[in-house]
Amino acid sequence: MRTLLSRQILYRATAVVVVLCVLAAIATSAAQYGRPRIASHAGPRAVVLILPRPHYLQQAADKRVRDRHLIVPVTLFYQGAYYDAGLYKGTPTPMALQAETVYEVQRSGEPVGSITVEDAGMFDRGWQGEGRLRLNGVPER
Repeated sequence: MRTLLSRQILYRATAVVVVLCVLAAIATSAAQYGRPRIASHAGPRAVVLILPRPHYLQQAADKRVRDRHLIVPVTLFYQGAYYDAGLYKGTPTPMALQAETVYEVQRSGEPVGSITVEDAGMFDRGWQGEGRLRLNGVPER
């Protein structure tokens, strides 16, 4: 009887040890193969629409006028909330169109270049900015 009781205790203790080892292996493998944590960006994020200049301005003799694109602010994500980018902190210009603001230009989700806000103004359709588009892999002229 005594040997039967000691065997049951031994089997139970062995089962507990095996379960604990399996749980420890799962916990370490989850930490090892888990998705790396990416620090969330705390600053503001904006979405703008970039439009080519009208046809008559693309024919201009001045190269600085030809190479500029229109920047139309759409939305701004800041401190966990979405705002109208054409209105947010609009004194004297909206935050999304402040000078020297750099935007990454994407086509179908792939980065193709960048554009820097050089000038902004209020027009009858709302705020618009202007800037030079710089494409990746294309040398400066």
